[in-house]
Amino acid sequence: DKVTLYYKANNVNDIFSLEIHVDEGSNEDPLIPHVASYLGTIGTDSLTLQQLSKAWQHLGTNFGASSDRHSFSLSLMGFDENFAPSVKLLRHFEDHAKVDKDSFKELRSSVDLEKKTFLTGGTSNIMQATMARVFYGDRSQYLTALSSRELGKVGAKGLLEKFSELLDKECSIFYCGTLPKETVARILGEQLDLERARVAVSRVFNKYQIYNEPTVFFYDLSGSRQAQIMTYQPFGAPTDGTQTALLEMLGEYIGGGMYSLMFQEVREFRAMAYSAYGRTVRPVPADEGESSLLYTSLGTQADKSLAAMQLVDSLLNVLPLKESTLTASAQSIVAGANNSYPSFRGFASLIHGYEVSGYTEDPDKVILEHLDEVTTESLKAYYESAVLPATRSYIIVGDRKTLPMDEIAKFGKIVELKQKDIYK
Repeated sequence: DKVTLYYKANNVNDIFSLEIHVDEGSNEDPLIPHVASYLGTIGTDSLTLQQLSKAWQHLGTNFGASSDRHSFSLSLMGFDENFAPSVKLLRHFEDHAKVDKDSFKELRSSVDLEKKTFLTGGTSNIMQATMARVFYGDRSQYLTALSSRELGKVGAKGLLEKFSELLDKECSIFYCGTLPKETVARILGEQLDLERARVAVSRVFNKYQIYNEPTVFFYDLSGSRQAQIMTYQPFGAPTDGTQTALLEMLGEYIGGGMYSLMFQEVREFRAMAYSAYGRTVRPVPADEGESSLLYTSLGTQADKSLAAMQLVDSLLNVLPLKESTLTASAQSIVAGANNSYPSFRGFASLIHGYEVSGYTEDPDKVILEHLDEVTTESLKAYYESAVLPATRSYIIVGDRKTLPMDEIAKFGKIVELKQKDIYK
């Protein structure tokens, strides 16, 4: 089947939520987020935007369109007694959405404004784009996103054509409400053209870049009195449940909270940074062949940058292990798993997300089942065999004039990135 209905009963109130979800987003086509933005600003061939808004208000239903890296969604929320007419109005919008040139001009202007705001937003913004460039190369979302000029070439009509293409894709429908699932399925089948949803979706994963020698990626942000510094170290994916638990523990131990190595050693004890954390990332099963990743991040004053880099480098070379920090990290992992239980409305979409990512069960389950196997000895052995041999690179955003570049060059080959390298 190309359309799958996920049903969750609402035992709390008489308000339904409905999401028509296509598993393609900005990673698959950078036009998709602009489609989602545009749909909220237009009417149809028989209803102006204001009239359409009043029609939704009359039903007591909220309509929205959204997207992220791997999804596009149309959403409704309202009273179950108006579920059928709400779906009928949605069908009208799908079939009769009308080009609005003024709204399209505003959309293009917002793209220009977003770029200007981002690039003048300080060190953290520049680091986001620089980090994405180092992590994903030319597949960075800041490089694949459409510019205002490219969006202009697509045109308002092109956005609605893309919307029509998305409606032709296989989809999942998440319903949470009081109506019986048979009634929901019948109304959706009667009111929507689900027969058109036949085209298979294709997920595009961004792959971590592998650098064969230690490299310092540097962005010269003139006038910045602060420096942001990251480490980047991809390595092999875990091969079993024990390694998965070790990987999760490693990220929590190095930089997960106020008890972590980065926070205690870099920020608290030595006051080398105003922010300090780290993470490990494991690939989802559907992303075959992808690496795991360890990265750390700190923000500091420019005159402390070298000492902070040297400290982090030494910590990652030795990885000092404390039983108390290991215990706190394990407690945090358990608490995180317990607290991540979804709300009743988010249940269906979470399950679907697991499925398309290649999981056959809750990914937290395997971690919790093997967490007791993680000791300081096993974590040290895992780190020294799996992580430490992997190439470690650095990412720095700061003012060249305030940084000891000759000393920084000792950490690896310096590659200087310019604005065009990190943001289209």
